[in-house]
Amino acid sequence: MQYIIYCDESEDRGRFYSNFYGGALIKAADRQPIEEALNTARDGINGEAKWTKITEQDENAYVEFVTEFFDLIEGGDVKMRVMFTQNIHNTDHLQDEYEEDAKYYKLYYQFIKHAFGLMFCNEDKQNINHLAIYLDDAPDTQEKLDNFKNYLASLSSLPDFFESKIRIDKQDVSEVNSKRHVILQAVDVVMGAIQFRLNEHHRAIPKGKRRRG
Repeated sequence: MQYIIYCDESEDRGRFYSNFYGGALIKAADRQPIEEALNTARDGINGEAKWTKITEQDENAYVEFVTEFFDLIEGGDVKMRVMFTQNIHNTDHLQDEYEEDAKYYKLYYQFIKHAFGLMFCNEDKQNINHLAIYLDDAPDTQEKLDNFKNYLASLSSLPDFFESKIRIDKQDVSEVNSKRHVILQAVDVVMGAIQFRLNEHHRAIPKGKRRRG
């Protein structure tokens, strides 16, 4: 079996919650029909679908897009998970430079390791399950990206992953452009809505206005 996880992250520091990491897990064999369904549903959206691009004019189109995504989740074709931190839990014991440099790698590692229950996806443990990881926001240098690929690929050597025959090869960890991946766009919209609400941006009054938007 081959699986794909589309990954995105958002809101580095929010009012109440920060470090949002989200992903959608699909079977590689289901990719084409899922993409076709989502592309049909997002017909009224111009350009890339993103939470930050929603306006009153295309609100209904986004509702149709997200409804189709939720239908795919309900039907078991897509599994989506979101992880975030609560600001009340701080890391003052770490130096700022160390925290910022390592945070991206450590949180993505923990997200992939725990969020989807991958070590339980192969009950008979007879066949090897290959996992591809598509990253929307990858490290900014090739050296950092290569190190990060090695970091994620090392999950395969963990006892639970190795015993369950979960394999992540370095070449299967890729940086992708979300404009070309409609599943990743759906993740962005849903995760953006979650962080927007949790951090109470819906209560914010725009500058120069007397009421919230």
